[in-house]
Amino acid sequence: TAPVVKGTLRRSGSSESFGSTLSLYGVKGDYTITGEVLFGVHYKDGRLLVNVERAKGLAATDKGGFSNPYIKTYLLPDKSQHSKRKTDTKKKTLDPVYDQILKVS
Repeated sequence: TAPVVKGTLRRSGSSESFGSTLSLYGVKGDYTITGEVLFGVHYKDGRLLVNVERAKGLAATDKGGFSNPYIKTYLLPDKSQHSKRKTDTKKKTLDPVYDQILKVS
């Protein structure tokens, strides 16, 4: 069996240094991009499995101090719809729990 790869992706910095805030948030504005994503990656039966567990410390993007975050993945170099996967959107939170497995064939 292939090993399971687990990791935490952390980000803290300006939106200019990380890319388009429109693609990250789907909203216009100047936000400091922050937070962590806890995930695992596993290859089984010819499929890549990305276990998105949770995120924490995300940037607030609305006036109430919350966001409606989701995680989007691509299997590079293919950026087509075939390789794109997305978690459910979690409403009004900066610390979402996803506990979802995204499967890529």
